Amino acid sequence: MTYEQDSYASHAKHIDGIENSLERLEKQQSIDYWRHERMYNLLLPLIKEKHRWLTVGDGMGTDANWLMKKGL
Repeated sequence: MTYEQDSYASHAKHIDGIENSLERLEKQQSIDYWRHERMYNLLLPLIKEKHRWLTVGDGMGTDANWLMKKGL
């Protein structure tokens, strides 16, 4: 197996496990949800409608999705 093939296989295996881990962000009674909400709420004073945001290092898109839910 080449390096590229091994890399693609490793990424595919990793991504297969991520789908189920995103469910934790939907459980509003969880500590993880509470922790993320506290972090995101720090952005509220900075958020202005019609501004554009670039989320860097947002591997699963959770930050971008939160911003979109706030209307950005």
